[in-house]
Amino acid sequence: MEILNLRADYSDLNKFALAKSLLAGEAASWFHHQHSLLPFATWEQLKKDMMLRFGKRDDPERIALFLELA
Repeated sequence: MEILNLRADYSDLNKFALAKSLLAGEAASWFHHQHSLLPFATWEQLKKDMMLRFGKRDDPERIALFLELA
């Protein structure tokens, strides 16, 4: 997901479309389910939600996100 940030001229909509096309399996199912309930408002929100759901447990960024929610 982070590689998509390399293109600063991509809109959030373009990033969503690209991410959606790259997702497979559980991640694709999760994305479609979440997006059908409440569409992601921003690219940053999608990245945070994906990190919380699929990030490695010991990833410092994921840990920081969990601490923000506490």
